Amino acid sequence: MGRRNLLTEEERDQFFLVSVNEANLIKHYTLSPDDLEKALAKRGARNQLGFALQLCLLRYPGFGLRIDEPVPRICWTISPTN
Repeated sequence: MGRRNLLTEEERDQFFLVSVNEANLIKHYTLSPDDLEKALAKRGARNQLGFALQLCLLRYPGFGLRIDEPVPRICWTISPTN
């Protein structure tokens, strides 16, 4: 039995891709003081940034990056201001 697609490609993108709207980026990807404290507790700048990005992605769209998946470009533009 074949798999059924419940969503079209456009609908899937709407639900699961990182939003490029600035208001949504701020809403979903602003770190709280507790979040920043947890991220900064990691060893090394790479790990701190990686932890913070994964945390943001877990909030929206609801899952982190997979192995060898590149960080969405839009995340790089919002993260330094956080």
